Amino acid sequence: MISPGRRPYSRARSRRTEIVTEAEALAGSTDWVRTAERLRAMQGEWKATGPVSRAKSDELWARFRAAGGRFFTRQKEDRTRRRGERAKNLERKEALCARAEE
Repeated sequence: MISPGRRPYSRARSRRTEIVTEAEALAGSTDWVRTAERLRAMQGEWKATGPVSRAKSDELWARFRAAGGRFFTRQKEDRTRRRGERAKNLERKEALCARAEE
């Protein structure tokens, strides 16, 4: 049984574990806007959970940061890819306009 003085740590640890589990589930999402907003909100929730033992907190934080990092890296790669596509499309449109003007 957990002593009464340890219960807040236990509740905070459980909540942080839930946050990490959700972040890991969201890491593969392609709903860029909603997922980014949710991950940012989860950072606020993390801070509001209360104290957790340092070792467990560090472990959970590393997992949370890794999940967020995976998502935001993929988001950045997608944004870069789409910018490249838009640039190519613009070149094609300009070429079509130039041919139409001839």
